[in-house]
Amino acid sequence: MASGADHFIALTHDGKVYAMGDDTFGQCGQTSEGRSTTAPFFEKRYGKPVQVELPEKITKVVCGYRHTLAIGESGKLYGWGYNNQQQLSHSDEYAQEENPWHAIFTPMLIRKELEGKRVLDAAAGEEFSLVLAENPATHMQEVYACGNNLRGQLGINRMSHVQDLILVEDISGFVDLY
Repeated sequence: MASGADHFIALTHDGKVYAMGDDTFGQCGQTSEGRSTTAPFFEKRYGKPVQVELPEKITKVVCGYRHTLAIGESGKLYGWGYNNQQQLSHSDEYAQEENPWHAIFTPMLIRKELEGKRVLDAAAGEEFSLVLAENPATHMQEVYACGNNLRGQLGINRMSHVQDLILVEDISGFVDLY
């Protein structure tokens, strides 16, 4: 189970994900139903659990303030919800100045720096996300971060916004998996 500010995510024993609560920013992972991906946002709420459609069995869910992350059985990472600070990464697709997407209503695969790696864990804050992945080439654990970093919460030795996943070198490789 995981909860954000106004949404709740439940994971069943067989790897299905259910959501309830506020879906104004897509944090429940339902369809956009013609809603805008930028402000003004229109409220949408689910008082009963609704299934989140994902392409594989899920092993873990985590929630940020208004975004959700799910780790698949294959080690892939999926995300949905509020992405105004690129807390779900994907700056190429969603941070275009002329066509920004600040709400992602259905789960998307988060890849880029995670391509070819197995996601082991994830954490989410209000406007940022952290991901722990195994690099099969080195058998080391690597920590990646994205989103708001104006208070240094991503641990990247600078106070600046991070639009795409970036390796957090100072805490990567602490534990050898083999």
